[in-house]
Amino acid sequence: MSIFMNMSIKAKLLSGFFFVILILSIVGIISITSINTSLNVEERLKTTISQDMGRTIHLYGKYNAVHKWLHQLQANPSSQLVAQGKQYVAEMLEALDKADSGAPPVIFVEKVTETRATMRDLANKINGRFITLLEQGKYEEADAEFLNTVLAPSSKSNMLFSGLINSYQDVVEDEVKNLDLRGPLYTVIILTIVGMILAVITAIMIANYIVKHTHSIMNMSKSIQDGDFMIKMDENDIPNDEIGDIYRSNLAIVQTLSESVAKVMATSEVLRKYSKELNEASWNINHGASVAENQSITIAAAADEMVSTTSDIAKNCHIASETSEITKNETVTGVDKVRTTVSRIREQSVLTREDADKVMRLAEQSQKIGSIVGTIDEIAAQTNLLALNAAIEAARAGEAGRGFAVVADEVRALASRTSKSTQEITAMVRSIQDDSKTATDSMNESVTQMEEVAERAGELESSLNTILNSVNDVNSQITQIATAAEEQTTATSEISSNMQGITESAQKSCSISEHAVKISDFAVELIDNIEKDLRFFKIDSSKIKSYISDLEKSSVQ
Repeated sequence: MSIFMNMSIKAKLLSGFFFVILILSIVGIISITSINTSLNVEERLKTTISQDMGRTIHLYGKYNAVHKWLHQLQANPSSQLVAQGKQYVAEMLEALDKADSGAPPVIFVEKVTETRATMRDLANKINGRFITLLEQGKYEEADAEFLNTVLAPSSKSNMLFSGLINSYQDVVEDEVKNLDLRGPLYTVIILTIVGMILAVITAIMIANYIVKHTHSIMNMSKSIQDGDFMIKMDENDIPNDEIGDIYRSNLAIVQTLSESVAKVMATSEVLRKYSKELNEASWNINHGASVAENQSITIAAAADEMVSTTSDIAKNCHIASETSEITKNETVTGVDKVRTTVSRIREQSVLTREDADKVMRLAEQSQKIGSIVGTIDEIAAQTNLLALNAAIEAARAGEAGRGFAVVADEVRALASRTSKSTQEITAMVRSIQDDSKTATDSMNESVTQMEEVAERAGELESSLNTILNSVNDVNSQITQIATAAEEQTTATSEISSNMQGITESAQKSCSISEHAVKISDFAVELIDNIEKDLRFFKIDSSKIKSYISDLEKSSVQ
């Protein structure tokens, strides 16, 4: 049903005709199929009877002639029958050759092939020794030969022909049985009746559908005519066709008119409210104008006194401006001195750092001297050892080595003094290194302190600059105050002269406010008349309240 609701009217009408056409098409297809089946059966029967069965019956006739000849020969053998039998056998072989050279069988291929082979075997057996004995007149031997060789293929051929003909008859009967046209006829009748019923049901459904929704649309239009804008419909109940479009168009019209009337009602309500407020405001303006007239006289007197006060303020501001200028100049001088001091401290810091570097290099040189003195001390030790060895060798030499021993003693004494001197130099170098380290540490500390002093001096310079900027700001503000005081004096004079005009304006405001009260009363009366006319329409009160809220918010903004 939901699918039917979602179809367009055109689709609904076409669907009814489609069902009828579909049923008629099915009936036609079934009829054509039945006729085609009958034609196929007829064609198969024609093929079977005219070809396979016809050839089989023709062969059977030739065989039957031979079979009868054999029976006649057994009853009354004669040379005339022998010649006639040879002719029958020749005709049977000719028929077999013609059948084998023609079109192959369509059905019962194995049976047909076996039957023909048996017939050919029968012909060969007859044309063999059997026919020779008959021609020689040896009928008893021929009879024995018949029983031994000819009777078996003859009986088998007769049996095969009977079975094959029965098979052909069975096929024909089966095809005729299968050709049952009553089923398709019943189907055609049933489908025709069903198609007619479906056509009637579809026509009734479409007619009821259109009539139902036409009445519903007429009722909706009458409600709109009566001013009832409270019409609502569930979207699921609206069909998705041309009638549904009419529903949606009417609902859109109702929605638009409802919103428009609701806005007019809300506007009239807000106008009523603000007209009353305007009436009260006009009365308050009238009262305020009277009060303003009395207060304007007092303001004029106060303005005169303000003129003299602002003149004194302007003079004091000029004096303060001069004092601020002197302070500014002194601050600038202090900033310059601080900058000079910071520059000199930084220069001295650089010189002190250079001296520390020189002392550090002196300590490094003293370390090198200590290394050299160590080398000299080692040389003295080696010299002393050599002198001792020389004295030992001189003692061994006796009188001849005495002079050499004296020289060795002198060399050892010289080495001893050299070692002592190197120890003293080493002590002095260590002392120089310690003093250099102490001096370097002191100079580094001095540099650090100078940098801190320079940093503090820089901060002092920044503070003085801030003070200087503040002094400039104060000086500028004092100048602005003086200018403003002079302008205030002029403005106060103008205020005093304009108070008379304000008094006259207050009197005019009183008369205008009285006229505004009368106009607001008339506006309230017009709004009452509009509201009486709008009561004809039935609208959701929540919409009116919503629009009133929006109007009040916009008026506040």
